[in-house]
Amino acid sequence: MTNNSNKQASGAWPATPGSRASGQTFVNRVKPVSNAFEIIRFLSKNRQPTTVTQLARELSINPSTCFNILRTLVWEGLIDFDDASKSYAVGLGIVKLAEGALSERDRLESFKSKIHDVAERYGVTLLLWRRVGDERMLLVMVENSSADLQIHLRTGQRLPLLLGATGRAVASYLGLTKNEIREKFRNLRWAKRLSFEEFWRDAQQSVASGWAMDDGSFSAGTTTVAAPIFDRTGRVSHSIVAIMFRGQHDPATIKRIARSLIALSTDLGPVLS
Repeated sequence: MTNNSNKQASGAWPATPGSRASGQTFVNRVKPVSNAFEIIRFLSKNRQPTTVTQLARELSINPSTCFNILRTLVWEGLIDFDDASKSYAVGLGIVKLAEGALSERDRLESFKSKIHDVAERYGVTLLLWRRVGDERMLLVMVENSSADLQIHLRTGQRLPLLLGATGRAVASYLGLTKNEIREKFRNLRWAKRLSFEEFWRDAQQSVASGWAMDDGSFSAGTTTVAAPIFDRTGRVSHSIVAIMFRGQHDPATIKRIARSLIALSTDLGPVLS
């Protein structure tokens, strides 16, 4: 028996077609599939509810075929049917498909102004860390304020997941026992000595408050405040962090910053899932 890769290599199967935009002819095109996409494109551009008769006429599709394709698209949730007007329109299913195709950076773009507002309001730098497995985190976004003195970090750097304010904020949500966390803690390098019991106490307090703080232990001369971000399944996926110079803000202001981070984390969770 010949496997699939051999068939393709020998040319027994047709080459992959070019895109529709390329203008190339695709002789093995499946007409009902193409018709379905024609319908979706038309409804997306038209932006008005359209009847099956109108669609069939505009797209030169057999009315019976058009009706069956529309019923299938409604069943799949890609388009909506209004029983009162007997018309069709693009549904939320299309939006969900589009969201899946957007990169993390694209999805964050609509929230960038909110993130910048918090950075600007308090004169701090905001960081978005993405969880990478169970051991590390990756810096995917840095948003500076316009303050004369700023703390700069480069996107792309990786750090241990349990380090700093993020470590305290996420420790209780990793599904690990206290002893397992302790073992991982032993391998961490801190700028200022921190006992595990101090770390664990802070981690437990963060569950109740929704945020955690590191005051110079992660990096000398800095204070960081972090709030965890959860995906739709309740798993920690990211953390949103404010980093500032140590002593830059009093405790009351730090609490206000923390509340702002919690608000951002609530909004960002669904966007980043």
